[in-house]
Amino acid sequence: MNENSKKCPLILSFDVGVVNLSYCLLTKNTFDNNKLNWDIIEWNNIDLTNRNNEKCHCGLKAFYTNTINNKIFYYCKKHSKNLNLNIESFEDCFDKCLNNKKSDNSYKCCHILKSKDNTKYCDKYAQYKQKNHLNSDSAIEPNIDNNKYYCTIHAKSYITNKTKLLDLKNFKIKNSSCLNFDDLKYKLIMELENRPSLLLANYVVIENQPSFKNPRMKSIASTIYDYYLIRGIIDKSRIKSNINQVKFMSPSNKLKLADNNDTNEIIKVKKTDNDAKTYKLTKSLGIKYCTDLIKHLSEWLSYFEKHKKKDDLADSFLQGVYFYNQK
Repeated sequence: MNENSKKCPLILSFDVGVVNLSYCLLTKNTFDNNKLNWDIIEWNNIDLTNRNNEKCHCGLKAFYTNTINNKIFYYCKKHSKNLNLNIESFEDCFDKCLNNKKSDNSYKCCHILKSKDNTKYCDKYAQYKQKNHLNSDSAIEPNIDNNKYYCTIHAKSYITNKTKLLDLKNFKIKNSSCLNFDDLKYKLIMELENRPSLLLANYVVIENQPSFKNPRMKSIASTIYDYYLIRGIIDKSRIKSNINQVKFMSPSNKLKLADNNDTNEIIKVKKTDNDAKTYKLTKSLGIKYCTDLIKHLSEWLSYFEKHKKKDDLADSFLQGVYFYNQK
């Protein structure tokens, strides 16, 4: 950023969502043509649901899930098919221990009990020995090799847990209305705490949400507002924040940048009372205008075009642009 850009305010704009909370830190800057144009400092999407953790071990989207030893596993379509579902019988898995009398040299059960560091073993005298030809499944019994010994209870639980591999369930991500919003708001605050660069903004604008129609989204918007009111203004001198104002903005402002033809098209569609069609049109127009306004920013344009949630990124950018133009 050059010297001229210091005269231009930095705007931090939030498009509110739970799965897709998008923000854009933008300003104007002087480029090669010596004319002021839009510049993006930071632009991203925050998912408050931890859905990125709910993936197959290969990193692909999960379609199936099961729970083994109180641990949840996720599988993509490919790896759900590759699971070894040929479950042996108890007799195929274990041999009875003969003459394992209670003494210092006796074999003891190797099952790992629940503990903070997973180092506590059952240690009961073993009644069964795992057969040599078996390959233990680390998902069922961690750190187990062949020739391990089990007490009767944990030998049976080993078979039970292995059988549960057959119990694959279709994985469906919870609707945001089913999530614990106290946890979501805590995570939101921590996400903002981990982005101190956003406190460089001079103004924070947040998409307003209807209190009665969507109270949960209003709660998210209010949390953002409260965070920047406290961190950005009340704590301003302590943390050297640049924030001068935090305010809500009507979602309708984002497309006031539209030309007359597109504005007339929006009005026409709204008159049909087709909310889905109106939503689709406004989102597509948002992407269109955003693309046009950042075409001189090649890296950001490439980032934007490859992003899965272009519509939300566009909304956060256009809202910031509208607010800047009103200053």
